[in-house]
Amino acid sequence: MLWAASGENPDSPRSEKSSSSIPKYIPAYISLGNAYFYKKRSYGQASEYFRKAAEIAPSAQIHNLFGTVLRTQGNYNAAIDEYQKAIQLNPKYAPAYMNLGITYFYMNQLNQSIARQKEAITLNPNYPDSYFFIAQGYDRENNAQQAIMYYRKFLEMSLEQGQYAGYAATARERLRSPWRRRSVKTDIKSRAPERLLVPAPLLFPASPATRGFRWGTKRKSLTG
Repeated sequence: MLWAASGENPDSPRSEKSSSSIPKYIPAYISLGNAYFYKKRSYGQASEYFRKAAEIAPSAQIHNLFGTVLRTQGNYNAAIDEYQKAIQLNPKYAPAYMNLGITYFYMNQLNQSIARQKEAITLNPNYPDSYFFIAQGYDRENNAQQAIMYYRKFLEMSLEQGQYAGYAATARERLRSPWRRRSVKTDIKSRAPERLLVPAPLLFPASPATRGFRWGTKRKSLTG
């Protein structure tokens, strides 16, 4: 049954049977949600499985996963609700603060985004994502000094990890190229989905933060 619900093939009859035969088998819901989200990019089905898991066994981790699916669908307010539920269940759960900050960034609520990311790194300073999104927030506010500091901290933290390649390329480009102001629009469907379950404790690796953003006119460089 674990194999059937592993998410290798979420459309397999055995996978469906494993979740329907034991309606409260939470690992099946989580595994299927992850598979539909990451492999199939079927966000509606992924959302339904995580919703069921959250209703049966609410936890900070499950609400965090559900929130990320909702964010990918562009349901920002619903995503925020899920992240806040995660924080209520576990006020020291850093990934929820990080994801809350990312969501506020996509909503162009930069002060909220930066504040939530700083809370995340206060709880756990080992999240490169948080440093990157703090830098992005300051960058969009035209605060070059703070943006430079956090881009450099991100590059130091990410240590050339492959999952951060998109973020690292953006950070290096922002440090060496003319500073450009970007619009607030994003295209959620154009971004690669964020993996939900591995590696722990970071529940999903980063996807390029600025994919889907439009770049405007050239301005002075961050470093000069």
